[in-house]
Amino acid sequence: MLSENGCELPREYIVRGNYLCGSGYEVMNDLLDLPTPPEAVFAANDQMAIDAMMAAQQRGMRVPEDVAVVGFDDIPMGSYISPTLTTVQQPVYELGWHAAQKAFEMIRTGIDQPTIAAPHKLFLPTSLVIRHSCGC
Repeated sequence: MLSENGCELPREYIVRGNYLCGSGYEVMNDLLDLPTPPEAVFAANDQMAIDAMMAAQQRGMRVPEDVAVVGFDDIPMGSYISPTLTTVQQPVYELGWHAAQKAFEMIRTGIDQPTIAAPHKLFLPTSLVIRHSCGC
């Protein structure tokens, strides 16, 4: 998607966290230590995005002026911090409902190896919650 729009993402900008508290802080510091640090970060969840913002701010950087940050989850904390966190909101209730339906189906039909091995793809709509951390 990025390359289709004329944006190339340097390989060193793709880093992995472990989704836990503190992980975003560590990987953000690694990114900021690069010779050319990124101007924007999209974290896999809001906790890592909040940690990334903290790492940038502790280095004297301003969010979003120096580095924009976007998360994914829309946890309540994102609207209480400063700057407030831009995030992608997912339909958690619908996701849980579909997961429960799949679990009930597996119980009803009997859990067997082919059923478990067959992946089930489900695409649900998300929405961008624009707050202050992206500079939008």
